[in-house]
Amino acid sequence: MQRRRAGRRRAGPVLHQGQRPAHDPAVAWHILEVLTPLALQATIDAADQIEARHDAALGQWRRQAEWEAALQAARDAGAELDRRESARPVRLSTRERAQILAIATDLPALWAAPSTTDRDCAAIRNLVTGVFRRAGFANIAHARRYYGRDDARILALYGYT
Repeated sequence: MQRRRAGRRRAGPVLHQGQRPAHDPAVAWHILEVLTPLALQATIDAADQIEARHDAALGQWRRQAEWEAALQAARDAGAELDRRESARPVRLSTRERAQILAIATDLPALWAAPSTTDRDCAAIRNLVTGVFRRAGFANIAHARRYYGRDDARILALYGYT
């Protein structure tokens, strides 16, 4: 016995539990003939979409890797610049340069002058020492090795003979 809800009609025969609809093999074969090319095309389209997504993801990954490499190169260049700037010798101020030029005009005469006190000699020695240290030399002997000359006047200031 069929049960129906009010207002609804069912198309076709009513099947009971465990029953399968009867079908015609020719109709089934015709349906498969029609759907097979569509299924193949849908499969090819799906594969193309997967490949396109993969290519897009790969391209994005490449761009990100290039960006990271560029950022690392910029960081490395910045670190190298900082290292070079910190290793750069300190430049003399205008005042220090003027003092050195004034002394350098006749350093031996200034040192040997009877009016030069021990305190003046110490000030001259400290000034020259400061200049050499700011130029990156540990002491006068180091400067001598660097410049490759033996300047008796400067050595005398430091007590070397």
